Amino acid sequence: MERIKDILQTLSKTEKRYLKSYLEAFHSKGENKSLQLIKLIEKDPSITQDALAIKLYGKPKTKAILMLKSRLLDRILDVLTLSINLNDNPAFKEDPPALEQIHLFKSYIHAMLMRRRGLDKIADELLQKALKQAELLSLPEGKLLTITQLRNMSTSVQDVRWEYKASLDTALRQYENDMVSVGFLDEFRVMHAEKSSGDPEKIAFLREATAALEVRLQTEYSVRTHYYYLSMMVTLHELSHDLDAGRQVLRELLDLVNTQGGLNAPSRKATPYLRLAGLELRMGQFEAGYEAAQQARTILNPNRNNYLSASVYYLFGCIYTARLEEVFEVLTSLVGTISRKQFTQSGAIIKYLESCTHFMQGDFHTANRTLYETDSLLADKQGWNVGMRIYEILITLEMSHYDLASSRIENLRKHLGRHNVNKREDKIFRYLYLLDKHSFDYENPNAEMQQILVDLSKKESWAAVSHEVVRFDTWVRSKMTQQPFYDLLLEEIED
Repeated sequence: MERIKDILQTLSKTEKRYLKSYLEAFHSKGENKSLQLIKLIEKDPSITQDALAIKLYGKPKTKAILMLKSRLLDRILDVLTLSINLNDNPAFKEDPPALEQIHLFKSYIHAMLMRRRGLDKIADELLQKALKQAELLSLPEGKLLTITQLRNMSTSVQDVRWEYKASLDTALRQYENDMVSVGFLDEFRVMHAEKSSGDPEKIAFLREATAALEVRLQTEYSVRTHYYYLSMMVTLHELSHDLDAGRQVLRELLDLVNTQGGLNAPSRKATPYLRLAGLELRMGQFEAGYEAAQQARTILNPNRNNYLSASVYYLFGCIYTARLEEVFEVLTSLVGTISRKQFTQSGAIIKYLESCTHFMQGDFHTANRTLYETDSLLADKQGWNVGMRIYEILITLEMSHYDLASSRIENLRKHLGRHNVNKREDKIFRYLYLLDKHSFDYENPNAEMQQILVDLSKKESWAAVSHEVVRFDTWVRSKMTQQPFYDLLLEEIED
């Protein structure tokens, strides 16, 4: 019953009206239990299946409710596939290629129905239409289905032996390429999810994956494989800190999206800008990153996850370009979205950036309180977990809670003993450890502390788009010179 409830919640008024008319049209006699079921759910969405059975059949356990549920689900799906409902659906207006794919497969289904009625000429017309759509959308799976049926209907030996065989062979190779590339993307997605560490492992994987796809593209070109290949190349250049190469690939990606009908959706048009924002920010081109993220946000639907991702980059850009007031404007606009998607990584990172913004303004109590809303990031034991522990220590020191800071530094030591982290975080811990031993005397660092600070100050050592928005070595210098941290950060990242 939950599936029916979930679907009913997504229906528009028009779709509900068509559904009720459909149920009335196909009802022959007696009470219309399907309509009654819908009305009961609309009146009380939390009603249980047993309660529905009692109201409809007088007892909580009956096979009748199961059969009714199954029939109603079938009717709902039938109504959702009506062209008028598909064409009026806002989700498909955002993604025209997805709507075209559905029409393609509907044409294929209609062709099968015509064949069973002995109307082969109409079936052939529908299959030719579906094949044309598959070619325009660069969907080899669509070509496989339609060409197979066309070959089955063909009366020409020449067509069966040569034309259809060659087309099927090409589509099979393209589809295999697409599936391999999607497999690489899925594997990388799992590797990368909620993990800000492990760049060497990611780089090695992407190099191997893109090299394999290059060979496949040379053997049999596929638009989607090309798209996935370019997407992975962008990530590879991001992780390898090759800004110029990344920009060049992004231009190629944008050109591909704008010229291929199967890719021409707003979300895909925004992707190159989204990727460019991340690349520019990582390379220290903060104004360019801010502008690219802004462009992505203007294209994307605010209710989609990609909009949250673009907002993350936009907030990074705001922080690094002295636009803190804009941070709070964006945060206000995202309150509803984040509450609905509170368990997504982007939502948690946005709350982290909110905390960092309060830190920049010197409001450490609010920064500390907001940080507690980012617990989901702690699952990344080698990346976010370590970075947030360090950030929490800095907040604690800013609030002059020295005993608590000492305790948290010790906890950090134990955590690092259980997990491998990068050299920068090892050095940051060492500095904090020595700072604790010197009673948190910022102004008189010993020789080892001075050397650590030199190492941490190297430009390539710090990642701007990471769990270290409050750059540690800048924070130390601000304490040594008694300068406001944010002023000093803006000054240093401009150099």
